[in-house]
Amino acid sequence: MHGDIKDQIKAFTVAQQTEQMWVRMLNSEHTNYQMYALENLDENQYKINFSRVSVLFKSGIPLVRSFIIKNLASSFSQSPTTMQPFWDALPYIDINTRSLLLQHIDFASDATVTHISTQLSVLTKNQLLKYLEHLGSKKVISTEVLKNLERFSASNKEKNAYLVTEFLEDNS
Repeated sequence: MHGDIKDQIKAFTVAQQTEQMWVRMLNSEHTNYQMYALENLDENQYKINFSRVSVLFKSGIPLVRSFIIKNLASSFSQSPTTMQPFWDALPYIDINTRSLLLQHIDFASDATVTHISTQLSVLTKNQLLKYLEHLGSKKVISTEVLKNLERFSASNKEKNAYLVTEFLEDNS
């Protein structure tokens, strides 16, 4: 008996939804509202609300971050510069989201790849290997990136420095 009422309330609620309502939910501090809005925005609405989405990516919980990155995956290849706020968040996000983000490293701008070379200490072993694999696929590695790699590999504080040392030896 209650199932019918529940379904009717749900159908009524869905029928009442507007773009303004989704934007309010997106701007809410409540994770459930943010997720609901993110799940219901179309590609154009993602573009219109991109600045809020990128703020949520940096400040949201891992569930929100991974949802955003999975749903914006094609944007990384289409517009590397637009995706810069996500790369800028790299040192501040959780390990799993960082791994999801690094899956898109092949679409990152040269400036982003260079910037990441200054943040190697936040990467896990596998993330560092993914980054080095990307560098290894390039014909030329910039002098700035090489200097950052050398600095990292020379550090006795970094437990993964040996990976960078091996990479530099193999690619010199």
